[in-house]
Amino acid sequence: LKVNFGKEEAPLNELKKLLISGQSSVLLKDNSIGVLTDEWIQNYGTIIKHGQIHKNIITIPQWIILALQSGSTSEQLSPVISKEWWNKWQNWQDENSRVYDLPAGINAELRPYQHKGFEWMVLLSEIGAGALLADDMGLGKTLQTIAFLTYQFEINPAARFLIVCPASLMYNWTQEIQKFSPKLECYNYHSGTRDLQKFQDTKAQILICSYGTMRADVDELSVRIWDAIILDESHHVRNYNTLASKSIQYLNSSSKIALSGTPVMNNTEDLFPQLNFLLPGFLGT
Repeated sequence: LKVNFGKEEAPLNELKKLLISGQSSVLLKDNSIGVLTDEWIQNYGTIIKHGQIHKNIITIPQWIILALQSGSTSEQLSPVISKEWWNKWQNWQDENSRVYDLPAGINAELRPYQHKGFEWMVLLSEIGAGALLADDMGLGKTLQTIAFLTYQFEINPAARFLIVCPASLMYNWTQEIQKFSPKLECYNYHSGTRDLQKFQDTKAQILICSYGTMRADVDELSVRIWDAIILDESHHVRNYNTLASKSIQYLNSSSKIALSGTPVMNNTEDLFPQLNFLLPGFLGT
């Protein structure tokens, strides 16, 4: 992509800074003002703000197409995602439709909204997008997540997952997984059991650790590409300047899910660190 005002080319990285700060005008070398129209911002603003820019090349994740408003850019990019996926996405919008059956290994009945949440995670994971599931305590975020992990395991028995949570919830996760998905085995990576080789030698599919352990052992944990990473009580990384928030960015996964007990946000900036965990290429909705 190249953006020119007359003969002057505007660097994409500079446009990105302007767009993120909410500005729509550019100071040119002759001290005149270049204006980015609302139509132009609608077509190109999202991919510039969320893409990875190297000179004139913008690399964007597939999920960004979901955020584009109808226009020339969305029409050009929409074939990147298969028609089959788009059909499933449209069917998911219907509250009475069922896109995916509950995995056979789940020992529970999900309420309709919980089943929708499970399907939503699966759908986003299919296009490399992560999910931020924000809901009140007691409404089943853990069960929906376990259903998602069980689904991933049943389509790929070699899959390995990482759950990061407060230390006080580690054994709660283990108990919930044993209760609702007995086929999945957990390894509590904590204190004297902090041995990745032992985890690899066991039949466990899920490694569970605390935020403190993740922060201390991030070098070891980031070596592996996990099939899914779950970040529970994600408000623990809401301060971007903390070591935990910075460490979480180094973890590698093909699918990322952040869970939050805050269902409504008046100021979405409060969620930026949690959302940043899902980047690059994994930002959900």
